[in-house]
Amino acid sequence: MTEDELVAVLDRWAGAPVAVRVVTCGAELVVVLRGRLSTRTGAKHPSVFWPIECEGGARGPDEAEEPGVYLHPRIFAGAWIHVGDGVVEWRQGEVVVNVRRV
Repeated sequence: MTEDELVAVLDRWAGAPVAVRVVTCGAELVVVLRGRLSTRTGAKHPSVFWPIECEGGARGPDEAEEPGVYLHPRIFAGAWIHVGDGVVEWRQGEVVVNVRRV
């Protein structure tokens, strides 16, 4: 799957509840996040960014980090969608990002 195809999948899933997992290339789980995938924004350019509305409340104005999913075009190394179209994964740098519709 190309970078443009990955962007199209995540754009289609905007508004859906998702679970996000970040795993090292050695298969070690690093991050798990659950919430509603928001519409892609240009706020983190040159990275592509989809905010995540996390369960348990909104982010306050004083918080430094906004939860979300980043696609870094400079280190993108490929993507694939699982059978059934409910899980998409991509490799960037030394991690694999997995987004699952829940």
